[in-house]
Amino acid sequence: MDGHRALALVLSPVTVGLLAVLAIGFKEGDSLGLLLSIIFIVLMPIADVIRRYLRGEIDILVPERSMRGKFFLQASLSYSIGFILLRFFGSRTLSTLALTYLFVSLALMLINRGVTKISVHMAGITGPATFLLYSGNELGYPMILLIPILAWSRWKSGSHTIGQVILGILVSLLITLMTCSFLRLED
Repeated sequence: MDGHRALALVLSPVTVGLLAVLAIGFKEGDSLGLLLSIIFIVLMPIADVIRRYLRGEIDILVPERSMRGKFFLQASLSYSIGFILLRFFGSRTLSTLALTYLFVSLALMLINRGVTKISVHMAGITGPATFLLYSGNELGYPMILLIPILAWSRWKSGSHTIGQVILGILVSLLITLMTCSFLRLED
């Protein structure tokens, strides 16, 4: 395994999402919210990817643009269910995180389908890092520092163009900030 692939796996949206969920859940002492978030923000969105990877049907990084739409839809459904359950059980911060994931996922799906193979990795680290910083969680600082490293790697490996990398960063950053601002997460 080359270094770029290893970095893509270590800093995958799943890994970063798990870190964000753990950081928020433990800081708020929200056990039920933490459990629901691990299920609906971290595990369920990638369940079919893992299943198909284990069967040898796809590469775990899903490099083919044409294969991504189905996975975006599945992830969006999981984030939607997670948002509803987390709101219902009073997990305000984690439900807002789920909503940012939903909106970013829908935007990525549309861009992937109609424009270009946007970098999910860049969206997957930028959104959670932005969310953590916005919500006052210090784990966002080291995540922000990892963004240029991952961006360089995604470009250097040939996985994405510079434009696709930048687009992944910008879409996730803007949607996360707009969602948090709209829901007034800082209150």
